[in-house]
Amino acid sequence: MQIKLQNEIFEKYGFYYERKAGEFEEALSKKYINKDMILKRDIILKVVWAYNGKCGEARNNSGDKIFNKDVFDQIMQQNVTAVIAINSYQIHKELMELEKQYKKQDYNSKEWGGAIRYAKYAVISAYALRFPCVDLECNVFSIKENVKSILEEWKKFEQFIKGKEENKKYFSAESEWDNYYKSSNVDKDIIDYFS
Repeated sequence: MQIKLQNEIFEKYGFYYERKAGEFEEALSKKYINKDMILKRDIILKVVWAYNGKCGEARNNSGDKIFNKDVFDQIMQQNVTAVIAINSYQIHKELMELEKQYKKQDYNSKEWGGAIRYAKYAVISAYALRFPCVDLECNVFSIKENVKSILEEWKKFEQFIKGKEENKKYFSAESEWDNYYKSSNVDKDIIDYFS
């Protein structure tokens, strides 16, 4: 499945999906390819997982944990295609650029709440529900516009989740956005709000 995905990503989009760590080091060192052409496997797995509605799990599983056989198999048994991998990767890349741009301005939390600080994977799940991408028509410009559209709603979404009884434990005294966005509650709440 990994080899098939790697081939499909390269044939359709010209990106190199790094299914083995360091797989393209020689090509990089000889400048046959540049690092922007390489899609890191840990990021691809997490963004695909989030795109398929498991954003809490994607946020909670990090490092080598994501490559445990049971976790890895759970991710790969879902809807994993080159289109989804590339689009979810591009959404994540846009969110990372916004995080870098707004980090010194408290991640623009006045307008976007915890979206780019804590909830990048949740934003990817919301995006997938609102703007499902089925083919090559999703370009970088439309991704930027659609991400902005999701971010503009994020504070309303956070008000919505704060009011739910099952989320009270995260927001009783002090808001614990970090823990909330690692929980499985966020998966259901994204569906409830953005569907």
